[in-house]
Amino acid sequence: MFDIISLFWWLFIFYLIMAPQIQYKQLQLIRLKLLNKISEKRNSTVITLIHRQESVGLFGIPIYKFISIEDSEDILRAIRSAPKDKPIDLIIHTPGGLVLAATQIAKALKEHPA
Repeated sequence: MFDIISLFWWLFIFYLIMAPQIQYKQLQLIRLKLLNKISEKRNSTVITLIHRQESVGLFGIPIYKFISIEDSEDILRAIRSAPKDKPIDLIIHTPGGLVLAATQIAKALKEHPA
């Protein structure tokens, strides 16, 4: 009897730990499919910067994010590696951030030939 109850509690704890991670992976796969559809339909390179208040973790503690210099460096790398003859669709969903980072992104987009 104790073994069954103990097993139940271990499975429940395992579920509490793993369920948010599985949901997050599913969300990423759905996003990737949608972004591929946009890219094919518009014949463009799609670059995203998505900062959401995600509930990730054991107790669903929200993690807040904003645009940082590191984010702008990632976006700049993606813009520079995009084909020069293909337009760029930039999707940004963020509560804001550093002006310098946003300015760098805007300048790189303006300089992109397509």
